[in-house]
Amino acid sequence: MSSTPVVNSPAVEILPLTELATHPTPTTHLSKVQTAEAFLKREFPPKEPLVEGLLYRRDIVAFAGRRRHGKTTFLLSLATALITPQVEFLGYPISGGKRVVAFFLEDDAREIQDKLKSVKDCSYGGRLAIHTRDDFFRNGIPLDIATPSLSTTC
Repeated sequence: MSSTPVVNSPAVEILPLTELATHPTPTTHLSKVQTAEAFLKREFPPKEPLVEGLLYRRDIVAFAGRRRHGKTTFLLSLATALITPQVEFLGYPISGGKRVVAFFLEDDAREIQDKLKSVKDCSYGGRLAIHTRDDFFRNGIPLDIATPSLSTTC
């Protein structure tokens, strides 16, 4: 069985997570080619810092490290700091009171649950949404790049 290309145009359509597994060929069409000169004339809003000098709203961050070296604990601590009215995280100024969605695709769901229970004096107040690999599997959303709907052809 041949795999269907995920990308068949110069841009990629952003799909809701629930549609990713069933969408045959995600595509989108840009209305025109944008030159560098045209791009430089556009106005963009300033970046909104979440952790000043470190992390900004709409940043996409990949956080990697060896197994059992504290990645999950660090990210849960950051998420907790962002949802509460704290003023700093590891010495960096932050603006708390944000909403956070966290995807933990490697860790065991129970392990995440235990770490959250160990956080003292924190009321999440509906501001922290957590999705684990179990949530993806339960909803039939593949995570393995070998899945035909996620593979690409060159």
